Amino acid sequence: MADNQSLRTLITIDGERYLLASTDDVDALRARIEEAVQDGGRFVDIAAEGSSLSVLITPRSTITVVRVAASHVDDEPPGVGLPDF
Repeated sequence: MADNQSLRTLITIDGERYLLASTDDVDALRARIEEAVQDGGRFVDIAAEGSSLSVLITPRSTITVVRVAASHVDDEPPGVGLPDF
């Protein structure tokens, strides 16, 4: 796999993909998401590439965090986009 400097983070929330800003602390974001779920739901601010989001995270939200090589950001990451059964 590529070195850490060439890795980017994609987050998928209920099927919508967002490229995180390279300045976003992924561990802190994961902690905020987990706290929102434990609280029964709340808005979580996310620094996405070129924008910022406030996303309502609930215990029913489906979230995937994937680290990918910068050269593969536009590819479908593993585990994302699989058909529902």
